[in-house]
Amino acid sequence: MKKIFNDSELSATLLKFDLKMKLTLLLLFSALFGLQANNSYAQKAKISLDVDNASIEEIIDDIESNTRFNFIYNTEHVNLQRKLSLHVEKENIEIVLNRLFRNTDTNYKVKGTQVVLWKDKKEEIRKNPSINPVPTINNRIQLTVTGTITDSDGVPLAGASILEKGTTNGVQTDFDGNFSIDVSDVNAVLEASYIGYATQEIALNGQTTVSIILAESAVAMDEIVIVGYGSVQKSDLTGAVASISSEDLGDRQATSVAGLIQGRAPGLDVSGDKIRVRGITTFNNTDPLVVIDGFLGGDLSTVNPNDIENIEVLKDASSTAIYGSRGANGVILVTTKSGRVGAMKVDVNFWSGLKSTTNKRDVMNASQYIDYVHDALTNAGQAIPAKLLTDDVRVDRNDWQDLVFQTGHSSEVNASFSGGTEKAKYYFGVSHRNDENIIIGSSSKSTYLRTKNSFALKPWLDLNANVALSYKTLKGAEPSYRNMLGYMPYKEIYDENQIGGFTDVDRINDASDVSNPLTIPNKVKPETNTLSYQAQLNMQIKPFKGFSYTIQAGLKGNFERFFQWTDEYVSASNHNVNSMLESSSYLYSPIVESYINYTNQFGDHNISALLGNTWQDGIQGGGIGIGATGYATNEIKMISVASSPQTPTQDLYIDSRLSYFGRLNYGYKNKYLLTVNMRADASPNFSPTNRWGKFPSLSAAWKLDEESFLSDSEVINQLKLRAGWGKSGNDAIGQYRYLSSVFSQGVGYPLGTSQDYQQGATVVQNASPEIKWETTESLTLGVDFGLFNNTLTGTVEYFKKQTDDILFAVPSPLSLGYGSGQDGGTIDGNAIVNAASVSNKGFELLIGKKGDIGKVSYDISANYTFQENVVTGLGLGQPFLSGVSRTEKGNPIGYFYGYEADGIYMTQAEIDAANADAVASGHDYFQEASTSAGDVKFKDLNGDGKIDGDDRTMIGNPIPKHLFGFNASLNFGQLDFNMFWQGVANVDIYDEGYKWNRGGVRILNQETNVLDRWRSEAEPGNGIQPRALSGDAVANTRASTLMVQDAGFFRLKLLSLGYSFSEELTTKFGLSRLRLYASGENLITLTKYDGFNPEIGGENLVRGVNEFTPPAARTVVLGIQISL
Repeated sequence: MKKIFNDSELSATLLKFDLKMKLTLLLLFSALFGLQANNSYAQKAKISLDVDNASIEEIIDDIESNTRFNFIYNTEHVNLQRKLSLHVEKENIEIVLNRLFRNTDTNYKVKGTQVVLWKDKKEEIRKNPSINPVPTINNRIQLTVTGTITDSDGVPLAGASILEKGTTNGVQTDFDGNFSIDVSDVNAVLEASYIGYATQEIALNGQTTVSIILAESAVAMDEIVIVGYGSVQKSDLTGAVASISSEDLGDRQATSVAGLIQGRAPGLDVSGDKIRVRGITTFNNTDPLVVIDGFLGGDLSTVNPNDIENIEVLKDASSTAIYGSRGANGVILVTTKSGRVGAMKVDVNFWSGLKSTTNKRDVMNASQYIDYVHDALTNAGQAIPAKLLTDDVRVDRNDWQDLVFQTGHSSEVNASFSGGTEKAKYYFGVSHRNDENIIIGSSSKSTYLRTKNSFALKPWLDLNANVALSYKTLKGAEPSYRNMLGYMPYKEIYDENQIGGFTDVDRINDASDVSNPLTIPNKVKPETNTLSYQAQLNMQIKPFKGFSYTIQAGLKGNFERFFQWTDEYVSASNHNVNSMLESSSYLYSPIVESYINYTNQFGDHNISALLGNTWQDGIQGGGIGIGATGYATNEIKMISVASSPQTPTQDLYIDSRLSYFGRLNYGYKNKYLLTVNMRADASPNFSPTNRWGKFPSLSAAWKLDEESFLSDSEVINQLKLRAGWGKSGNDAIGQYRYLSSVFSQGVGYPLGTSQDYQQGATVVQNASPEIKWETTESLTLGVDFGLFNNTLTGTVEYFKKQTDDILFAVPSPLSLGYGSGQDGGTIDGNAIVNAASVSNKGFELLIGKKGDIGKVSYDISANYTFQENVVTGLGLGQPFLSGVSRTEKGNPIGYFYGYEADGIYMTQAEIDAANADAVASGHDYFQEASTSAGDVKFKDLNGDGKIDGDDRTMIGNPIPKHLFGFNASLNFGQLDFNMFWQGVANVDIYDEGYKWNRGGVRILNQETNVLDRWRSEAEPGNGIQPRALSGDAVANTRASTLMVQDAGFFRLKLLSLGYSFSEELTTKFGLSRLRLYASGENLITLTKYDGFNPEIGGENLVRGVNEFTPPAARTVVLGIQISL
């Protein structure tokens, strides 16, 4: 509502000074002097206008209708009928007002949500000079000063204020950040200010040209947060959403989005390239949905991390339900960089650096190894080969870790070109990266192209076109890390008499079957080339105020070619002839989405509604593979010249989807907020009777900082309570599992007296016609706060997710003719049922502090997550086991199941006593018939007097309970520093390598802990490491606590130091920015785990099992950033 008054009316009623006038003047007084104002809204709010030939009055009405701003002005002092065209997108009120009233005699002042307009009096004063002017006592020389004001990235700040300190003399910058001001003294001091930036004082000292760079202030802007099919101001969020900006990521060299966001936000559990949001909700696929610039199911492989503007993570069902089944595991919204209005801006970033292994394992030298082999063979009653009795095998010839690991070189160049006009904006990014891995023979190359364009074709029509391409090449065969640790230190690298040229073991003379770790990387040569693409066309029609219709069509896919040539070689006494494998695959996935959106304000009520549809048909993928062995020459690698071609293989994949969705947002007085979502999805993975799933959500928020009892608080600037509930679904079980599958290739049986072979068929997958959607019900309670002028901000959330009707495979006996007969999970062939349920609950904390200490500005943030996973139901109640990983009601998914070790039997007397007690209890022996002194002692947990399978229990949990991250950024003048730590706690690893290189049961080189083994009753060792025993006849390496280690760690993921050259220097070279930096990744890891890398991934049911996971790469790079 406008507050308008007229001079003539004012003159007629001035003396009456009635109640209406008192209130009007009081309101004007309050607006001018800010007695009741809250400046935070003016600092945060963003305005978008797209009008042509509109009057000032119409534009003011538009702003008042779509924001909380109210205008106060005298109708005779503002030309309301003046017309102009104005196109701004998400700009603050100061910039909009500057565009409206520049080159006019209208001044303005923003205070809180009120905008006061008045007429410039300078012209009137010049026409009517004072009768008694004050004489000038000391005339000073007037000086004209010109300059520019930009932000730290060189972006001009239009509408920034320049004031001559101690006077009322001031101007504002134009659209390009330029200004000109006449000052009264050559030594005057200028004050430069801009909303959201720290005020800066500049002493002229006779200068007539200055360039000013303003730094962001500690007061956080009310940034726009991307949500499903729209955006919202962060202060108006009702769901659980974490935001990560490009500035948060620092000078990272990560090659994936997963690596970028690891540890950056609470609720994210990232291991390898696998992202889990708020726990493991199912036995099946828990990958979150990816949306790139609004493209549903976007392909992250097409995203260059340097093109990312920000990332939003939708974590609860109240925010993900708009995506229905696809959002059951959370949603990752990626927004890439866009062009801005202005001249072309060119940004170039180049870095080059080295990478090395973060650690090595300590293994025995040659003499120690031979002593160990003698013990192992003797204890097993086996003869020691004559070769191993010579001095020649006690000579150290090679460190195989040094030969497998190498110092790799990596480099990357990124360039982007952006700019545009109010009618058309563009962004074009290109990147190329070379990576030489820390493993010999392993390398990769990546090239990215991205173009993003937006066009305002008409005031009512916008068009956006995005295209992204990536081309990646991966080369190199990974060596066996088991063989790297286990190959004999006395062995040479090469043997010219051996096929393939590398040394090999002699099963008789070396008593081992380990392979030379250098053979595979040198003789097996795979190469994968992948072209990925994603294209999107978006059109928005705005036929009238508050209403818009959006339709977008997209296409993603890839083409991949794999080729592997294997030279002839001998390894572990096995002769491998030369061979070739080749395959090609493709994916083609179109999508069309359309939705209407309506927004309006009725007094204190704000309403927006969304209704839309997703349609996907014609999704198709497939591939073909060929192979052959036995080539006469390595020069011609065609299948037609091979002696033994293999049967070709072919795959085909088709899919389709249909969805409807809607959302309603309601706000009252900007204090009370409500959001309702609904989505219905149809999935081909279920039978027609169960195909549709419906997923609702509801969330609400209360902005206490808008209440009168907090609006004047000098401590509390933001305080919001929110709660959300919702349901989402999951159908990630594979295609057509409700149908049975029949296989006939190679199936037959001899029948009749002639025993003629007859073609047959077999059922390989049982039908599951009754299966239906998994559903996850989510509850979130949260508090968002900002204190001390928003220099201290934070979020606290409690969450609970209950997943029911989890789809998993029921084990089937092999006698049925299909299925594996194994326990559990999602093993192909077994029937699928909705039976299990899982609970995840916990809380999250995010806190940040910004400010200045002297000349040092700082930005510190920390996040923490506590999560707890429990299986609450399991169908018939039967647990299932996959290797050492067990899933059972009342415990976490995939916990480690085995025996509890209880030290070592130090003497034979202990064995005899244990066996005597076992015999007394009706058993033949206590542990094993041949258990001897020096063997591992296990606990009899059920107390039946014998060690057997019933004594197994939970020995470890692979799901971390605590996840945390810490980031600190400092700026001092032209120097910048960033440090980022990330870690997890209360998590375990099951080390499969124990039975190979640590348990003392294999004729392979062992880690040095075996030196503390039990050797005799006189040399009992450390009481933990058992005797050496080739073959492990007594099962010392059965799954037990000896294989489980604490996998908690705290890692310095990033450390960077940069220096930005002064603008005085950069302008001489035609640059707007020049920065040099050095950064390092994975520099320090604090952990109790003594293996290569405590970050062990894995699928949900078998997570945390370490089968020789390679070490992380420690990277150090030098880089340069240039802007033009």
